[in-house]
This record gives sequence, C-alpha cells and structure tokens, in this order.
Amino acid sequence: PDVDGGHSKCEYEEQEAPPQEQQKEEAPAANVHAEEMTHEESPQVEETNSYETVVNESSDRGICARALYDYQAADDTEISFDPEEIITGIEMIDEGWWRGFGPDGHFGMFPANYVELI
Repeated sequence: PDVDGGHSKCEYEEQEAPPQEQQKEEAPAANVHAEEMTHEESPQVEETNSYETVVNESSDRGICARALYDYQAADDTEISFDPEEIITGIEMIDEGWWRGFGPDGHFGMFPANYVELI
C-alpha cells in the first residue's frame, strides 16, 4: 500500500509539473525582454556601440532612418543631412517624400529613397 500511495503521489506530481513549467517559461520571456530594453539604454551614455544607441533612440523618437546619401535642403521646408546621420520622428507623407527631424533638429521634408529605416 505504501508503494502504491507513493507511486500515485509521484504520478500527480508529474501531471502538475508541466503546467507549472509552462508558466515559468512565459514569465522569464517577459522579463528577458524588459532586461534587454534596460541593457540597450545603458550603452547610449558610452556611445561605444552605435547600433544599440540607435535602437534606443528609435523607441523614444518614433520612426527613424539612417541617411544613405548626402542631401542638401532646397528651401526651408526641407532638411539637410549627410550619410550615416539619423533622421527621427519620420512621417511617411508620400511615397517619395517623408518628413522628419534632421540631425540639426529642424523638421522638414526629404526624399524617402535617400534613407533606410532602422
């Protein structure tokens, strides 16, 4: 009787374990995401890894893009930028022209094909 009772108890423990394991797997996944976000914020101060800095900026400043080419504004409604500079707060107002904040902080239009989204 002791063996049967112990065996039954063991079976119950095994049946209860999988749902607990599944719950445990879900919770750390959320925590890992939160830890990653925190981890990405810290390099911004050091600016040693530009990719992580850019990722953090994009979460704070809306849609962002990296300039592929040099562009000089034709007038006050456009922005100027150099290759590798970041344009933030982008509004995709047209297929060919977008608006956003240039590296100097001015808001204006620029050709969409001069940048790549990040």
